[in-house]
Amino acid sequence: MCKSFEMSLWTGIYSYAIAYYLYHRNLNFDRAAALILVTFSTIQWLEALLWYGLTNPTINKLATALIPVVLGLEFVSTLYAASMHSTISTFEILIYVLSFFTLLIMWWRTSTGITTIDPSTGSLLWGGIGIDPIMRFAFLALLLYPLLRFIPASTSITLIALVTTFFFFYSFRFGDTFGSNWCWIANLVGL
Repeated sequence: MCKSFEMSLWTGIYSYAIAYYLYHRNLNFDRAAALILVTFSTIQWLEALLWYGLTNPTINKLATALIPVVLGLEFVSTLYAASMHSTISTFEILIYVLSFFTLLIMWWRTSTGITTIDPSTGSLLWGGIGIDPIMRFAFLALLLYPLLRFIPASTSITLIALVTTFFFFYSFRFGDTFGSNWCWIANLVGL
């Protein structure tokens, strides 16, 4: 798990390297997958920054404020990646844009603005808040919808959806640090 600066840093580097490879290989949906992986992996850089500067209020507040932006870009990038292979309706784009801004508003209204370490899991507790289960399911739906709706059915897409859903439920065991743990698991799934 990314329970240290080093683990977060190496997870980010490894994931970006895989995304670079996929982008340049460019078979089937490689470029779309690279875009999604880069977006998901970006949270690892923020976590590395948080581990590095956890006791520095300026670094902590900056990295914590950027977390909801990256989270929102995760589901937006999935829709954009799907648009590389299919036509997306204006209504679907509107839903994703509204969801992105709703996430930002909800985060900034409920977050303490400071990330701490949860004593029970040893993981980062982003913004000092847990993520409501309903919001977790909405996030999963926003992630999977473009994959299932726009990318042609295949064994790999089905496997990605099933593995993502499995690890999504597995992440519930981490309680309030669901977000931090979900992101390292999502990077694992992406690889």
